[in-house]
Amino acid sequence: MHAIALYQVRSVPPGRYDLVVFMFRGGEVAGDPRPETGSELRWVIPSELDAHPVMAVQLADLGAIMRDRAKLFGDLARAGIEMRRLF
Repeated sequence: MHAIALYQVRSVPPGRYDLVVFMFRGGEVAGDPRPETGSELRWVIPSELDAHPVMAVQLADLGAIMRDRAKLFGDLARAGIEMRRLF
């Protein structure tokens, strides 16, 4: 597993949160994945997700979904989120 991207995610207006989000590319999964207590685990096709705007940007950067960049950043703005890729 290795890091492939790093994002800064901040609230607009500033002050509520300022996060650093790492994106990693994993390898083959061994064993039976299990969710944490109170969680859910399922395999999905990325293009079929109704992804949160932050996740949608990450999936688009990976090429896992095709989305218009202006729409992605418009969705972030409507959610009160500023997102910037650092690498």
